[in-house]
This record gives sequence, C-alpha cells and structure tokens, in this order.
Amino acid sequence: MQLLFLLLFILSLNIQILYAKYQFDDCLKYKPYILNIFIKAYGLDYPWWFNLGQLKLESNCKWYMFSYDGLGSIGPAQIVERFHDAKFKQKGLTNWKVVPSEYFYAYFILMQESLDATHPLCYTGPTIQKKMWAWFQIYNTGPKGVVNTAITKAGICNHDIAKQYCRGKNICVYKTANGCKQYRNSCDINFDYSVLVYKYGQKYKPQGSILSTWIFW
Repeated sequence: MQLLFLLLFILSLNIQILYAKYQFDDCLKYKPYILNIFIKAYGLDYPWWFNLGQLKLESNCKWYMFSYDGLGSIGPAQIVERFHDAKFKQKGLTNWKVVPSEYFYAYFILMQESLDATHPLCYTGPTIQKKMWAWFQIYNTGPKGVVNTAITKAGICNHDIAKQYCRGKNICVYKTANGCKQYRNSCDINFDYSVLVYKYGQKYKPQGSILSTWIFW
C-alpha cells in the first residue's frame, strides 16, 4: 500500500511540474498561427519550434512588451513599425499591429525576406534549405548587418568560424529618456541570437522530431 501511495505521489508531482511548465507559457498561444503560416509555406517538415524560440527570445511572447532599444518595436516578434508599416499596408495588412492573424503574416513576410537575403554559402545542398542559424540572425540584424559580411570573410557558413571574422560596433540595447544605459557589441548580440533561438526552441520541439530538409547549424 505504501508503494502505491508513493507511485501516486510521484505521478502527481510530475503532472504538477508539467502543468507549471506550460501553464503560463504565452508562446504556446501563438503556435497555431506559426503552424498555419509557416507549414503552408515551407512544408510539413518545417521545424516551427524555432520560431516559438525566437518569439521567446524577442519578447518572452508578450504582445505589448516594452522595447528597450528605443525603436518602438511591437508585439512578440518585436517588429519595428516605422521600418515596415508602409510595406505591410501595401500587402493589405492594415491592422497588423492589433490583429494576430495579420501580425503573424507580417512576421512571416520579414522572415521570408530574411531567408532570401541569407548568404549563398549557407545552402547545404542543391535541394536543401539554407542553414537556419544564419537565417534567424539575418532577421535580427537585417541583410546588411554583420552576419553576411562575417560569412563572406570566413568563406564558410559555420557559426563559430564566422563569429571569429565578425567586426561589429557597440550599439545601445537599453535606452531611456536620460540616454543609453547599456551597450553591447553587435557581433555578440547577433551571434548569440541564433544560439538562444536554438536553445529556447528545444522546449517546444515535439518528442522524436529530427531535422532533415532543414538544418539549423
């Protein structure tokens, strides 16, 4: 009887741990939007969990997360309105700042632009997609940012090697009305970005999933 109670206690504890793990995870409520848009665009084997990891990194999946960089970024993907609003409206996304279905399609547009701008060296084969680490870093820095330049100098699409060739500048990451409170080097920010996307994405990865068409590193 004591053994039975012990087993029931362990089972109850495991259930509580799992419940606590996901109960307050705002990222999971955006999963349907990610699946609907990205799976349709890239196929059933697309590793969508990295997008949830990216949202976790960008904003902890909070819709009205305050932007510490002073750019006025909006939503879980931290989209900068002044850079992209006109483009989204031209595509009919007039309410992208408040309507989730429009917001995540706007996010997809930026991710597709980032994929198109990823360095040619990051192709892993004639029929295989580009390495995802560089793709996500393009989203973070833009096509003219440090990552593509570093890959060109390195001559190889390898995260650790390319980082050694990166030459960035100090940028403000925490701006207040009294000025900048914290600076970081753009290379550190950008090359840490993909590492954290990968790390956070593991939480949402379905058990037994493997990468085939898509390769992160």
